[in-house]
Amino acid sequence: MNPGFRTDHLISMDLDPSVLRYSPERTRDSYRKIINQAGTLPGVVSVTLAESLPLSPSQGSVTVVPEGYQFPVGREKVTVFGGAFDEKYFGIMKVQIVLGRGFSAGDLAGARRVALVNEEFAKTYWPNQDPIGKRLRLDRPDGRRK
Repeated sequence: MNPGFRTDHLISMDLDPSVLRYSPERTRDSYRKIINQAGTLPGVVSVTLAESLPLSPSQGSVTVVPEGYQFPVGREKVTVFGGAFDEKYFGIMKVQIVLGRGFSAGDLAGARRVALVNEEFAKTYWPNQDPIGKRLRLDRPDGRRK
């Protein structure tokens, strides 16, 4: 069975800078150093950052409200698998982007937010519509809207 992503010739590691009480700036600097140094190791072809890997026990989730979707009475949002990834992730993981584009280096904090959804999400929440340009409202873990 093809899972839809690369499963060979990969090495991953989990890091949690919050244990060291790093500030967001120091965390970003540390990740940049790790990427730069790991990329110089013999045999390393490319390095990417991902909040979580597919099918991992630490798979992340995000609560969203898809624009224009009418939820059944009593429901107003949905929680789906999700996470943050850098611009190299989809290429390294050999995940085919069917429509639209992957992330770019310009998709940084402060820039217009960008999201990628899978085909099943698009079919469920925007049936018979082009998902390009659709918007998601993010809900915070405490339930307040951003």
